[in-house]
Amino acid sequence: MEQSKNNLDDHPTPVGTPRPQEPDNAVTVAVSTAFPSDATGDAGRPDVVIVSSDEVFFHVHHRRLFSVSLNGFNYRLSHTPDAEPNPEILILPQTASVINVVLHTIYDRSCSTYSPDFHTVVAAIDALKQYGVPLQSYMARNTPLYTLLLSHAPLHPIEAYAVAAFQGLEDLAVAISSHLLGFQVTTLTDELAIAIGPIYLKRLLVLLHNRLEFLKRLVFSPPYPHGPGSNMNGVLCDSKAMNRAWAMASAQLAWEGRPGTCNLFLFLLYENSVWVG
Repeated sequence: MEQSKNNLDDHPTPVGTPRPQEPDNAVTVAVSTAFPSDATGDAGRPDVVIVSSDEVFFHVHHRRLFSVSLNGFNYRLSHTPDAEPNPEILILPQTASVINVVLHTIYDRSCSTYSPDFHTVVAAIDALKQYGVPLQSYMARNTPLYTLLLSHAPLHPIEAYAVAAFQGLEDLAVAISSHLLGFQVTTLTDELAIAIGPIYLKRLLVLLHNRLEFLKRLVFSPPYPHGPGSNMNGVLCDSKAMNRAWAMASAQLAWEGRPGTCNLFLFLLYENSVWVG
């Protein structure tokens, strides 16, 4: 049973829960909470059991896996469902947390209930590609996995951008780039630069450069002058002094400004220059 959304952040739902294999058997196995053996639906009862590296059992449907995968789940899945009553068993090298994200993606479900961390999401994306799941379709705009990776962008902006760029997911890369406006290019590692690749790296550099240049063009033109003795908020204005203060602030901005310069910084910069000027 999945947990209420109100408690997701504090108590993420466990991927697997212990369950006895037989009523009179002391041996227990951990069974997926989202993909249990007694699951029913349009696809019928599960006929494939996926076992993770940490021995959590996921009960899924052959038809679903086979229709989604372009390579028969990395050539592990039989071409036809087993006619025998026993389900087909796939033992995979990924952990339960990773497989949980993989299967939720294949079934077009959100797994935010389980609060997978960033590294788990990245590992799941790698696994999906390995098992022949087309990422262009299953990470398209507003799909569950698209939304999940994007949710990690505020804390892992350049890493998430690298994942999207490496997989050629343009819509996702564009969405993530809004979290990179304050990124310091000098901190970019060789590994991330290689993963991002030349096309998306150029796009990021152009974004940062153009944003700062546009800001400079906006502030380097002084505001329209007020007439002599004009009143602003009860203070008589000296147009020459105002232009001088504006120029001082603009010069400081040209030196200290960054693509991610926030509104508060600009406000304080020009306010202080007016009073100093």
